[in-house]
Amino acid sequence: MQVKCNHLRTLWPKIGADEADYIIASYRPMPFSEIEDDFVAKGTSLPIDPYLDITFTGKFVQDERRGPAFVVSSYTTAVKKTRASVLGYLSSGLVKGVGPAIAKRIVDAFGLEAIDILEQNPERLREVSGIGEKTLEQMIESLYDNREIHQIMKYLGQFDISVNKARRIVKKYGAKALEIVRNDILLFCAKKEELGGKSRRDK
Repeated sequence: MQVKCNHLRTLWPKIGADEADYIIASYRPMPFSEIEDDFVAKGTSLPIDPYLDITFTGKFVQDERRGPAFVVSSYTTAVKKTRASVLGYLSSGLVKGVGPAIAKRIVDAFGLEAIDILEQNPERLREVSGIGEKTLEQMIESLYDNREIHQIMKYLGQFDISVNKARRIVKKYGAKALEIVRNDILLFCAKKEELGGKSRRDK
């Protein structure tokens, strides 16, 4: 089943703990979702950013400690159409070459359409003060990498491959990453330890 939701709070790992691929967090369903109440979700590298609308695919299971829990097999995300969310995404470090100051200039220039322009017509960002050719190249590169990672997660997320491991696949295979994963998914699952080691067990 699919659930559209937003992140509420992270239950695991605890604040101050070492960074972990495995995430347990609570989420609030968006209006008109299949469920109405807040719920706990479990999975690798789940999105916990407040500026994202999230769509989980998976199923509910009975967790001994927390009761019903949604086990995520894959997910998609979209930046919320608010100024604060667009600014938060651009300032988050996901887009190379963009810090808080440049992010604010981009949003001031393009408003809520800033993400669409970044994805569909990035050359227009040269209109923003402080964005030169090198910065624009970094932004386009990170946009491409994130898109490839997102597509790979659709194939490998259900096999306990985290976003960090998907990022290593893109770094290693470049433009052919998605094609290689599609053609040899079982090989990647068998060799996932080579892409970053074993994942953390369920908590």
